[in-house]
Amino acid sequence: MALNKSKTRKIKRRLAYIYFPVIFAVLGIIFAGFIFRLAFPNYKNYQLMAFGDAPVFSEQLEKKSFMPFDGKQGATFDNIKDVTIPRINQQYAELKNDKLGIDAPVFWGDTDLVLRSGVGTYSGSALPGYNSGILMSGHNSTYFKGLKDVSVGDVFRLNTTYARFEYIVRDIKVLKADDASAFHFNAKSEQLVLYTCYPFKPLSSVSDQRLFVYLEKLSGPAAANVEVDL
Repeated sequence: MALNKSKTRKIKRRLAYIYFPVIFAVLGIIFAGFIFRLAFPNYKNYQLMAFGDAPVFSEQLEKKSFMPFDGKQGATFDNIKDVTIPRINQQYAELKNDKLGIDAPVFWGDTDLVLRSGVGTYSGSALPGYNSGILMSGHNSTYFKGLKDVSVGDVFRLNTTYARFEYIVRDIKVLKADDASAFHFNAKSEQLVLYTCYPFKPLSSVSDQRLFVYLEKLSGPAAANVEVDL
């Protein structure tokens, strides 16, 4: 009987000092999350980028300023041999800059899923090599973290499924998130624009500022004579 009482006391002590605090901590976290959702019903619009929130610059511009890409997803253009337009959420390139530590997969589209996995290309802009504006976004806490140290003159390599390109940084701006002048969808020359939330610190996605990095094409084929070399 004495042994049974001793075991009972041990079990009670374990419950008191180990299990109960863990249970109460879990319940406390659940309750705090519930209260937070009630207090901030639109909290998804203000999540940290580390939680998967997108810079959403393209969504804040007026539709009339867009120049949609000319072609159907998955189709092949007649004037470009073996260049297929990627599908939404499909990887088609890699963006690299050794100095900044950027080595990111590049996807067609800029959905939350894409930005958790790499760099997104807004589907209302153009593909590399098409002599127009290319708009890419990424999280400043992950794939575009290195942009905090970007400088004019830095060169980025963009390896696509159909060709290799190089772009050089010509300008860097901090603008309002809804500044429609930040990007021109009807550009007549090829320009790569990278953007992310600014400044580079926690809760930056709540800020109404964005960092825009403007790059000019240095090398790579044009649409009329793309050669497949990858």
